[in-house]
Amino acid sequence: MTANPWRPRIKLDENLPAALLSALSALGHEADTVQREGLTGHPDPEVWLAA
Repeated sequence: MTANPWRPRIKLDENLPAALLSALSALGHEADTVQREGLTGHPDPEVWLAA
């Protein structure tokens, strides 16, 4: 999928419910989770750099 530069990409942190990913995707947002990207437990600055 090609990223749309005008639409924000959303990375859900581990404290948010996984069901939110499906809801955001259904609305057409490009979203992923910290867990799916293998960043669970990493410090916030590392997560931000991976965004």
